[in-house]
This record gives sequence, C-alpha cells and structure tokens, in this order.
Amino acid sequence: HDAAQRTAMMYSFFGTCKLNNVEPFEWLKSTLEKISDHSILKLKELIPGHKS
Repeated sequence: HDAAQRTAMMYSFFGTCKLNNVEPFEWLKSTLEKISDHSILKLKELIPGHKS
C-alpha cells in the first residue's frame, strides 16, 4: 500500500513537470539548493512550473 502511494506521488510529480515543461532533475537540484532558506509561507513557489 505504501509503495503504491509513493509510486502515485512520483507519477504525479513527473506529470506536473511534463505539463509545465520542467526538467525534473534540474527542478529537484534547484529546489534542494534553496529550500532551507525558503519561507514556509511561500512553498507554492517551489512547485514545478509555478508562475509568480
């Protein structure tokens, strides 16, 4: 059951990246570099393809 949920989450992530023309590895690298200094109130900004 847990594996199925994780798999669904990954498919959702890759689908979101594809719909927004975002390279998943580059997004992950960029997000990990800035997440520690990012405000918890602005987490939406870290979603792949987020437009300000």
